[in-house]
Order: sequence, then structure tokens, then C-alpha cells
Amino acid sequence: MPVPRGLREKRLGVFGGRESTSVRQRKLGLRTVKAARPNAAVAAQRDAGFVERAIAECKRAIEVDPNFANPYNDIGAYLIEQGALDDAVPWLERAKRAPRYEPRHFPYLNLGRLYMAKGDLSQALREFREALKVHPHDALAEGAARMIRSRMN
Repeated sequence: MPVPRGLREKRLGVFGGRESTSVRQRKLGLRTVKAARPNAAVAAQRDAGFVERAIAECKRAIEVDPNFANPYNDIGAYLIEQGALDDAVPWLERAKRAPRYEPRHFPYLNLGRLYMAKGDLSQALREFREALKVHPHDALAEGAARMIRSRMN
């Protein structure tokens, strides 16, 4: 006999096609702090609207492995989303310098969109060009660089 849909979703922790935050956190091992794991935990926190907690998870990941760039980039991206552009710059610059990071071009993309938001098109173009050096033919970087060049002409 099939389990009624609502009961099945409740057992799985899925509501309206999405997992509940507590189920996602349990699946992602949110309480376990390993340098690579918090990225998934951070996504769960961000999706639930808890940006401050997501940033705190990133900072804990940095304490575990300061050479892992993803949390630096993630903090910068969250600060951009909050409109704290100047606060995001040092985090993204640290992500660019960190030894371990994939995808390596993300901090350049984020800095490019940050400088576009600030109206500094020449600096934005520099960042998108750097992204293309690291990851040639990236569609986002190519499109942004093309758009900036057309605005500057």
C-alpha cells in the first residue's frame, strides 16, 4: 500500500519539493567542521536566509584550513549580496591569493561584478580579463568584458 504523499514528504523532510533546513543540515553534516564541507553547509544556511550564520561557518572553515580559498570567496559573495561592497574586497583578494581553490576564477568574477556595481568599469574589466586568463572562454567573463568594452567606447 503506497504511503500518502504528505506523510512520505514529512518522513523525508521535504516540503513543497524542497528539503527542510534541518534535514539539509543533518544530511550535510553541518555540525562537522571540515574545511571542504562547510561550503555545502553554508549553502544550506544561505538558502534559509541566515547569511550571518553562513559567514560564521566560512570563518570556521578558514580556521580549519586557511589555505582553502572557497570560504574567502563565499564571504565576499555574501557581502556583495548584502551591498557591503567595500567589505567584500579584502575577502575576495584573499581568495585570489589562497593556494587551494577550484574554480580559481570565481573571485575574479565576483570582483568584476563588484566593481561594475561601484561603476568602476576599468577595474571590472581588469578582473574579468584575469578570470579569462585563469579560465579561458568563460561565458560570463567573456560577456561581461564585451559589455564593458562596448560601454567604454
